[in-house]
Amino acid sequence: MAGSPDWVYEQARHYAKNGAVAIAAEYRLCDQRTVTPLDSLSDARDIIRWIRGNAAELGVDPVRVAAYGVSAGGQLAAALATIQDPQHHDSVDAPNALVLISPAVSVAHDGWFARILLEKAAASELSPDEHVRKRLPPTIIFHGVADTLVPVSGVRRFCERARLQSSDCEVVEYPGVGHLFTRKLDSQEDDFDPDPKDVADARAKGDAFLAKQSFLPSITTAAMK
Repeated sequence: MAGSPDWVYEQARHYAKNGAVAIAAEYRLCDQRTVTPLDSLSDARDIIRWIRGNAAELGVDPVRVAAYGVSAGGQLAAALATIQDPQHHDSVDAPNALVLISPAVSVAHDGWFARILLEKAAASELSPDEHVRKRLPPTIIFHGVADTLVPVSGVRRFCERARLQSSDCEVVEYPGVGHLFTRKLDSQEDDFDPDPKDVADARAKGDAFLAKQSFLPSITTAAMK
């Protein structure tokens, strides 16, 4: 419903500074009239396809494309790894690693998500945790335990199902904070007050995860210890 590529510019600059090609992506936002999460996911798929299709020009290794997603963006990133494109049966739109912040990976019973689909699909069709049927790319998720917008139980279930498929999936939980690490627990949809210590910890652990997977050339796993 809301969002802009500039929301992740700072993180993109951080990744670029450490040797990655960082792309802040834009996708269509739901308008409760015609545009739904189906369109957002279609755009996300096109983004990955475009990156791999232009890998040489962009200086990207096409088999080392990580997706970083926050909240709804996290839902899209996880969907890329779990939900097959009905128009294509290849895997060129699947990321090779996932770094997710407060991701909505369990939306099958979310009334709001169902409403913005405008009856074009069932919510379960776009709920990543309902589609973990194969080994997923290495995944790390950072989540506030007091998140009322995206309950932590959903990400726990997602990772549990991923691990049943022999996937490397880790949830890093932060007690006492809500959605996007906000300290304002009574209102978690806007006017966020993220805990700076938790934000810094998540960034450091995310960097260590990506360095371990050889996604950040300027960072060695030894340097992160």
